[in-house]
Amino acid sequence: MLNLNSLAFLPFMALVAAAYYLLPPRYQNILLLLCSLGFYFSFSLQGGLFLLLSTAAYYPIALLAGRRDRWSAPALAAGMLLGLGSLVWVKYLGLLLGMFGVESSGSAFQPLGISFYTFQSLGYITDVYKGERPAERNVLRHALFISFFPSLLSGPICSAGDMLPQYASPRAYDRENLRAGSARFLLGLFKKAVVADGVAVFVDGIFRDFGYFSSAALALALASFALQLYFDFSGYSDMAIGAARVLGIELRENFRSPYFAASYREFWSRWHISLTGWFRKYLYLPLGGSRKGRARKWLNIMIVFAVSGLWHGAAATFLVWGLIQGVLRILDELVPAPRPGFSPLNLLRTGAVLVCWSGSLAFFRAPSISDALQYLSRCFAMAPGDLGNEIYRIVGGSLGGGPGFIKGYCLLLALSAALCFALELVPGRRGEPVSPLLDLHPAARYALGMFMAAMLLCFGAFGSSNFIYFNF
Repeated sequence: MLNLNSLAFLPFMALVAAAYYLLPPRYQNILLLLCSLGFYFSFSLQGGLFLLLSTAAYYPIALLAGRRDRWSAPALAAGMLLGLGSLVWVKYLGLLLGMFGVESSGSAFQPLGISFYTFQSLGYITDVYKGERPAERNVLRHALFISFFPSLLSGPICSAGDMLPQYASPRAYDRENLRAGSARFLLGLFKKAVVADGVAVFVDGIFRDFGYFSSAALALALASFALQLYFDFSGYSDMAIGAARVLGIELRENFRSPYFAASYREFWSRWHISLTGWFRKYLYLPLGGSRKGRARKWLNIMIVFAVSGLWHGAAATFLVWGLIQGVLRILDELVPAPRPGFSPLNLLRTGAVLVCWSGSLAFFRAPSISDALQYLSRCFAMAPGDLGNEIYRIVGGSLGGGPGFIKGYCLLLALSAALCFALELVPGRRGEPVSPLLDLHPAARYALGMFMAAMLLCFGAFGSSNFIYFNF
């Protein structure tokens, strides 16, 4: 498998980039499409065939939807039926049948990234139908828009208006793109392989059998899972954006320091931006948005977050998690928006957002609603225990080593997470997460690069764990 965090992906990416810039521009899209399909087929033959069939089906549908005649509406309906029907079949059939008392495990397979490339395709044909952009007649560009390998498995979800013009233009070698893209990819790999996978050791150990741990350990595991989820997903986004940047292609940003938001509405404008924007444009606004009064606005918010929860997984836990996000988002409407800038009040508000977010993740992580409720109740039960010994028992049992090694490892892990957050807080001249890293004095940049490389070599889990959002 050519997972982005695997060692096999690095030579694959290097060979793709080298061939890409050596070829004449008219062959660049052909190469990217072939590499994208090869990348996806390395995970699953069935999934690759499903992607090919979906891509082929969306091509005539988009052409018909853009004709602005009696075929447009049926074509849009056919596209919606294809996309949503595919999602229901491979993800939600078991859940739907279970609601009627019929036992079923749903489809025999679930193509990786289907929620991402399906939403991207549905957004495209909707834009074409509404006349916001013409249907893409070039088959290569159409296929590449759906299957571009850096963003195929976990986004960012891109719009046709952003991507198709880029595929229509030749991309010449640019040293700055190579430099910034490589640095961005390294940052994402560091987030995933060092921080997210390192924190996962403790989180998995606690959630595996949480009934035997203290309240402090359970609360710390929830906060740690919030870190794991963020660094895992933002790490993938950084790697996707960086790999695309090396090829001269710009992907949209997916995160903007959400854990420093001072309100829930601000949090959701910074977290998984591509999905939030998709739901706003294609669900929230068509439902009426905020144009039909406060009660209707709140209902629309709840609908969007309920659908968002189910988008993440066909389980009642994800639905409850989504509804919790909706309630918190509505409660946020009842308090004044935070004033810009740093202040003690904004710091308290940021802490409150993080506590609410971390607590809600019990439903995101636990296998059932009852387990999530039991987990949260134990967090408040003040169950005694030795937190240091619990951390040592879990981390030491997984990594080995004595207490001194475990303390040093946890310290390095905390320092690595702090470094990633620091890079977010300092915008730099380029206004992107790697800007501070690129703008530093060469000696400081070299020292940070060596630290990140040493952590990757010593503790990096290359390809040993999938990205969390691969499940969605």
